[in-house]
Amino acid sequence: ELVYSLATQGCNILCCAFSPDSTSLAVGTFVGKVLVFDLSGGTQARQLDGHEGPVRAVAFSPDGSMVVSGAEDTAIRVWSPWLGWKCVRSFRGHQGRISCLSFSPDGWGLLSGSADGSSRHWYIGPPCKTCRGRGLVKGLLSTSVCKPCRATGA
Repeated sequence: ELVYSLATQGCNILCCAFSPDSTSLAVGTFVGKVLVFDLSGGTQARQLDGHEGPVRAVAFSPDGSMVVSGAEDTAIRVWSPWLGWKCVRSFRGHQGRISCLSFSPDGWGLLSGSADGSSRHWYIGPPCKTCRGRGLVKGLLSTSVCKPCRATGA
């Protein structure tokens, strides 16, 4: 039985993923945008811009604190719904388009697969204790700094 038919206003859909609580849907499009839909009303809640090519993979973290997207521009972007859907991290390293993304069960690791024939394991880390975003970057002397809110922690 059909539950929803969501309109993307002419954007070809290439991939999609449910949030862990099934209240949101992330959609990757041919025009390089990630669309996030609120499934309680079936409406588009956000448009995430930043890729320079078709978005071929999207995934939600196990706790719903992040959405990741991968595209033909070889970039992987990490978006935080808890920080107004800002892009809090990006990763590059593949030579071909990103074709798949998968979180580790604890949400601290991300696997990416690419058309270049490689798979890479990325460390995302725990959420920031101040803003709950996933922008922690290890710095000198084992101190971490959160890129979005600049808080420091161990």
